[in-house]
Amino acid sequence: MLAYIILLIATGLAPCTGMSYVGCYMDSTNRILLTWLSNDNSNTPARCIKLCEDVGYRIAGVQYTAACFCDNKWQRTPQKVDDSECGMSCPGDSSYKCGGAWRMNVYSSTCEAYPCQNGGTCSETSTKYTCKCPFGWTGTNCQTTGFSYARCFVEDRFILPRLSDDNSDTLTSCIQRCEDNGSVKNNQTCLLSTNPAGMSYVGCFVEDDLSRRILLPRVSDDKSNTPARCIQRCEDNGYRMAGVAYSVECFCGNNWQRTPEIVDDSECASSCPGDSKYKCGFSWRMNVYSSTCEANPCKNGGTCSENSSEYTCKCPFGWTGTNCQDTCEANLCQNGGTCSENSSDYMCKCPPGWTGTYCQAKTQ
Repeated sequence: MLAYIILLIATGLAPCTGMSYVGCYMDSTNRILLTWLSNDNSNTPARCIKLCEDVGYRIAGVQYTAACFCDNKWQRTPQKVDDSECGMSCPGDSSYKCGGAWRMNVYSSTCEAYPCQNGGTCSETSTKYTCKCPFGWTGTNCQTTGFSYARCFVEDRFILPRLSDDNSDTLTSCIQRCEDNGSVKNNQTCLLSTNPAGMSYVGCFVEDDLSRRILLPRVSDDKSNTPARCIQRCEDNGYRMAGVAYSVECFCGNNWQRTPEIVDDSECASSCPGDSKYKCGFSWRMNVYSSTCEANPCKNGGTCSENSSEYTCKCPFGWTGTNCQDTCEANLCQNGGTCSENSSDYMCKCPPGWTGTYCQAKTQ
């Protein structure tokens, strides 16, 4: 075994991509990783990882500059400390840290190392692990606050198509792209949303009886509730409809439990406890979001089609918007006509010299 290790060290080792960094941990004579594989005056994390993987281990640790430890599980419950306590530079590359006195930088390709932080859930293959992060966290180990998706919206409605699949947007770039998309009009405000990719707002609906819910199940009572948090919970559990009610409640489903009754948005008047800019239903009222045609989201004669993650409404002439809910935004009035709308129709007010439904004809 010793000759094998010396041969590996002598030949030079390329960094291995299987393991990811887990953190800095306390060690003692009661070791957290059992196999002390080498004392290497050219030690680096990559060299230690390679040594460990080549003899069948999936957890590697560097300590006190030169020491390399391996294992497939913790030998005891580990105690994580701040990375600053692993402050010794690696002899093989001073740009990396190789632990400290009774401190070990640990790398892993297995869930046995408990790598996922902040409530993340771990899954693994034969070569690596993956953390599925809860809402509000991102990164390999769910160690960074942030969001998996960024989406622009106007005012308090999710009315724009998804514009970004990462967390690179800022408020400034969001506003610019909203303007480029042609969706910001009449001094509306474009903001950045963490609404996941698929669901769009459907409307405010009546909830009138505990035994006759419009969506089931109820998945949380959340004192930080927002539409985006509820949507994320539902999507993480395989649902394509989400509803917020009575400020703190979050419901999910894939279809209506009974024929729903839509009401004016003003009846969903409770502010969300997680962000007062948004509404989270009211007493027996629910704001509903959906990525499926099962929610009957398309209004005013629009026809619905869907894929595995979102729906699309094809709007009849004169209507536009995600759910065919807007009229004047279609800018159909011609020749300087101005548009006004009510709940079911719109009308073009024509300037002098023009007439017709769209101010398209000159007066005689």
